[in-house]
Order: sequence, then C-alpha cells, then structure tokens
Amino acid sequence: MSAAVGGLRLAGSCRRGSFELALEVEVAPGEVLGVLGPNGAGKSTLLRAVAGLEELAAGEVAVGGETWQRDREVRPAHERRAGVVFQDYRLFPHLSVLDNVGFGIAGRRAAARQHAAAWLERLGLAPLAGRRPAQLSGGQAQRVALARALARDPQVLLLDEPMAALDAGARLDVRGFLGTHLADFAGPTVLVTHDPLEAMVLADRMLVVEQGRLVQVGTPHEVAARPVSAYVARLMGLNLWRGHHDAGRVALAGGGSLVVAPEAPLPPGAVLVSARPSSIGLHRQRPDLGSARNVWPGRVATMERLGERVRLQLTGSPEALVDLTAAAVAELRLAPGEQVWLSVKATELTAYPDAAG
Repeated sequence: MSAAVGGLRLAGSCRRGSFELALEVEVAPGEVLGVLGPNGAGKSTLLRAVAGLEELAAGEVAVGGETWQRDREVRPAHERRAGVVFQDYRLFPHLSVLDNVGFGIAGRRAAARQHAAAWLERLGLAPLAGRRPAQLSGGQAQRVALARALARDPQVLLLDEPMAALDAGARLDVRGFLGTHLADFAGPTVLVTHDPLEAMVLADRMLVVEQGRLVQVGTPHEVAARPVSAYVARLMGLNLWRGHHDAGRVALAGGGSLVVAPEAPLPPGAVLVSARPSSIGLHRQRPDLGSARNVWPGRVATMERLGERVRLQLTGSPEALVDLTAAAVAELRLAPGEQVWLSVKATELTAYPDAAG
C-alpha cells in the first residue's frame, strides 16, 4: 500500500544539555531540502526529531497530515513511516542484501522478500541480492541502504550524511544514483550534509543551521549568490565583509572601505559585500588602475594548493582570500610574509542589505 503524499512540518525546540535546537521547517511533497551547518549545529538532531529517535522538548512534527508529535504526545519511531539512510549504512552483517532490504517490512517473510526483490530490481541492485554487507563496496552498501529505506514505502525520506564515508570516486557515482531516485520519490526528503556541492546538486532548497538556529534558507543559487554569514561564505568559497553603505561606498566593520556598484539601488545602511577569490588581483607594487578598482595593501599569511590553483589568505583592511594560478604565484614570487597590493573592480563586488545588521 502506498503512503499518502504530503509535506513535512517541524516547528519546535529540542534540548541536549546546554544546546538547544529551535527551528521551523517545512518541506513540500517531492522537494529535497538540503540541511547544512558546522559540526554541532543541530543538523542530525533535526533529522532524529523527525524520525522519532529524539523528542522535541516542545512543538510538533507532522507529515502528510499525520501528527507524529505535538508537545508531549509522541508517536514512537517504529510507527512513523520514515525511511532513514545513515552515513555508516547500518546494514545487518549476518543478513543477505535481500533480507536487509526486506527487514522491517510488515507481513510474512516471503511477502517481504518479494517486495524487497522488486525494489532491488527497480534500483538495479538485483545482482547483489545474495551478498552479505561485508562483500559490498561502500558505494554498493549505500545503494542498498537507500533501497531498504524506500522499500518501507515511507512518507518522508531522511538522509544523514549519506556520502560522508565514501571515497571521491564512489561519492560521484552514488550522487548520480541518489539524484535519479530522489527525483522519483513523491514525498519530502531531508538531506543532511556538510558538502555544499552535494546540496547544490541534489537539493531544491538549502537550509543553513548554526548553533541550533536557522541562519539562511533559499535555493542553491540564492544561498551561493548572497551568503549571510562567514560560515556560509566559506562554504561557498567566497569572501564576505560587513559594513555600512552610503552613496556607493561601504565602510567596513573590520577597517577599510570598498567602492561598490550594485545592480539595483542600495539604500544607506548595514550591508554585506561578497567577492569571488578569483576576482581579486595581487600586485607587488601599488597599481594605478583608476577609480573603477579598489586598491589596498596586504600581506600574505598562508598559501595552499587547491587543484590547479593556489589559494592565499591575506591580512589587511580588509582581509581576503585570493585564488591565483601557480604560474602567477611564481611570477610574483609570492611567499608567506610578503607585502603585496590587492585590487578588485567595483563591478566584481556583490553588495546587499544585511538583515542581521
């Protein structure tokens, strides 16, 4: 029997010692919500509260019109139609793949195995049916874990860091597999991840949690284009500065100022300014580049090779991350401690109101 399709709503708080998670989250049917945040932010606590593995101290959880918790009235985890996929798979080592997928399906064992076999066939995993978990690769085990979650005919799908334990090759393969089958799932999906690329590829919306509080929510494009915290900016690989805007110039909270050229009128007040590390230039002598650029002195603090580029952390007013090619680093003879000049065009800066400011 198919579960009724409906959305997910969680509104309330959950306490663990001195930590409190307080959120209001809604996920529509067929929508994938990517939840990101630093370690200890409350991402997995959110997932566990929906699954019934942790109770809200106050509030409610509702899925598809059914109330799973309202204050102290709590439906136990085994009565919730939630499909959960953990990063460590949690397959039973003594059972075959077929029986792992069939475990927890209501009805007689023969019927459960038949239902599990149908899901293995649907997900292209039928050749693995007779294997034990120890005979599976990490990518195969994660696929089996997803098949087990879907075979329960869940109303909501909960994925807790589903690719964290995989190597880079397997992660790419499983990401494609997940993308295909999440698109076919009619219910709401919550994907907890620390990987922004994973969220950008798989999620319809992204929700960022820091210290148990909602910091930012929006489409992947919206979050990537306008980060609202230092954590989100680092996640998206951007520089982010806070300041006060007036007449096209931003006086930065950490010292210094920047000329901006916003696409839309930007009123005076608190703003955020972001910039891609690749849009900032470095020079050994002060450049004479005209009023279209911002120029300020800095010093190389650290250098790190990232694939084909080198990322430099520079002190100054403001501090900045800068990406250069290895050839440019060699040509400029850069090293930690070297004094340099930084420049960036006003048109390369994105300035927008700072709601928190």
